Amino acid sequence: MEGLKEALKNELKSILNKKYASYQEAVNDLQESLESEGRSTAGDKHDTARAMVHNELDKTKKSMMEVRKQLEFLTQISSTKQEDKVSVGSLIQTDKKTYYFIGPGLGMIKASNATIACVSPTAPISQQLLNKAKGDKISFNQLSFEIVAIW
Repeated sequence: MEGLKEALKNELKSILNKKYASYQEAVNDLQESLESEGRSTAGDKHDTARAMVHNELDKTKKSMMEVRKQLEFLTQISSTKQEDKVSVGSLIQTDKKTYYFIGPGLGMIKASNATIACVSPTAPISQQLLNKAKGDKISFNQLSFEIVAIW
């Protein structure tokens, strides 16, 4: 399917940009909360609340960084190059008309009238697909399929 990988990349970028904006909003809210906590009275209860907000802020910033890495990854992969072997960043079509994309594990994504399973490189199905070539047969969870195209 011509243009499918580019359409998928655009859809993934849109999803990740929305996630990033959501995390940014959460960071702003948490920082605002910290500032208002700073004006509160001192005491154990106050210190505990600030520590909890700090922990949440750290977790949210870490999630933001992960989304940023995923966005950077998407900009580095080719949308048109046919691949010899499955690697991270590959879009795989099977003889069962199913598609897999190895990259950000965001689940089922619709792009260009196709539904694509976007799976993390560490997912069990990815481990089965990595380094396979066109024509290779895969058996996974009682499903058998053949790789017919790799982009």
